[in-house]
Order: sequence, then structure tokens, then C-alpha cells
Amino acid sequence: RARQEDRAPPLIAALLMSLWANLHGGFVFGLAIAAAFGLEALVDSADKARALKQWLLFGMACAGAVFINGNGFEGVIHPLRFTQLQMLPLIDEWKPSNPATTPFFFGVLALIVALILWKRPRLPWVRWILLLALLGLALLQTRHQAMLAIVAAVILPQGFAHSEAHDRTDASSPLLIAGAAFLVAIRAIMPLQPADNEANPWKLIAAVPSELRSQPVLNGYSMGGPLILSGIRPYIDGRGDMYGDELVVPFARISQGDAKVFGEAVDRWNIRWAIIPNRSERLIALLDRTPSWRRLKRDRVGSIYVREVP
Repeated sequence: RARQEDRAPPLIAALLMSLWANLHGGFVFGLAIAAAFGLEALVDSADKARALKQWLLFGMACAGAVFINGNGFEGVIHPLRFTQLQMLPLIDEWKPSNPATTPFFFGVLALIVALILWKRPRLPWVRWILLLALLGLALLQTRHQAMLAIVAAVILPQGFAHSEAHDRTDASSPLLIAGAAFLVAIRAIMPLQPADNEANPWKLIAAVPSELRSQPVLNGYSMGGPLILSGIRPYIDGRGDMYGDELVVPFARISQGDAKVFGEAVDRWNIRWAIIPNRSERLIALLDRTPSWRRLKRDRVGSIYVREVP
């Protein structure tokens, strides 16, 4: 909206970067997007001196706002430091996008590309570069698919719209609002039942005996979050950056059935039980052939093992 009105956003809007920096390391994208629109303003505005002054001031406010977070300077550089960790290739969301794992993304992408070639939307070249950069990141790492979708959903419709449409009131807005309210009401009446899977093994967690829940556990990577929600301290969870290479890299070797690393972890952390997804076949085979470990429960999602302590 600021670009449409040939001005910079109000300085108070920079405080949104503080909120973003306290929520997720993806705040660095906010800085990059602001810089892209600032560059566009500098290129397209008739009064370049005014555009430079306004957007530079806003950019400095955004850069300062990200330092208002619970970890200060460490919180700002953490996203950059995280990209250097050895664990990244081990985490699914940091792996390259693959049609086999995210077919919906590639289907929508193909549809949008076809629509662009057909309708030929008109956008400033800076926005095309921004979209292409985000597309490259989305293909390079699965986790960036969402950022591409969000930014494209904001930018592309302006390119498809006719120029005269910007000057008239959209009479369809009340209808869209009513439709959205109807969908929300339907979902409230018919709530979704979360599937019982590796990322939500609620049946398996319900089978954990009460005496084990307070004991150290070895768990599957994606099972950490559900364990926390159940009041159980996990060995690891999806916040790999908080655990670091020291724990995540050995955990990956444990998941592949490395008996030596597994034994070291059991001794170091006094692990008393394990909740493991069925796809960790090598680790399950290791537990099955280790005399001190006994399987307590198994379902279609995973297994619970108990360590027999003399």
C-alpha cells in the first residue's frame, strides 16, 4: 500500500519486526522484503531523494526493531548462525523440495506459472526478482515454500488486476466476508480430528505408563512436540536449532541404529524408555536385539520400549 501511494510505510509499522523477531527466525525475510520495496521506490519514484530518505529511515527503524527480542544481539544473529549447522541436511524441512513429498506445492506452482504465461501480469522488475529469489529458496529448501506462497499471494494479484480496478470499490467484499464467515462456522461445527501419525502419536503416548512419564526418554524427532504437550520431557523435538549439532548429529546416527552412539546416549542421559516411529527400522532392530530393552507397545505409528534396569 505504501508503494501504491508512493511513500514509505509509517515508522510505527517497524515495530511489527519486533513481534516477528520474537516469534520466528524468519524475520530476516521481513528485512529483505522491505529492502526490495525500498529499491523499487528508489528506481521508480520521481523524487528519488525523498524516496531514499523515507525508505532508508524506515529500513533503519526495522533493523533496530529486530534487536527488541528476548535474546538481544544473539537473537538477531541466530538465524544466520543456524544456516551453518551440520544438522540441516538431516532435517526434512531443510531438504530440497521434492514433488514426491510435497506434490500439492508443485501442482499449485505449475498452475500459477501457466497462469502467468497466459495472462502476463505486469509487475515492477524488482518484484519479479523478489519472487524468483523466493522460488529459488523454496526449491532449495522445503521450509521456504510457505514464504513464497505468502509473498506471491500478496504481490501477484496486483499484477493480474486491471489498472482501473485500483480506483473503484470492490463490491464483492461483503460477499467474500460472508463466505469466509460461513466456512469458519462450518469448520467450528465440524472440527477436524487430527490424524494419528508420527507427528501426532496420541494413541501411543496415551499407552505410556504413568511411572515412565517422568523418566528420561529417547523419542523420534517429530514426536518431541506431542510429548511436550503431554507433559513429558523429550530427548529432542523439532526445534533442532535449540539443540545444536552436539545433540542432533549423534541423534541422527542413533536413528540409523548406531549401537555405540546409542549406548553412549543411554549412559549419559540415563535413558529409561523409548518411543520410536516405525520408520526408524534400524533403531527398532537394535532395541529388539538388545537384552536390556523390552517392547511394551506397538501400533501402526510406532513402538514403546522399556529399559530393564538391574
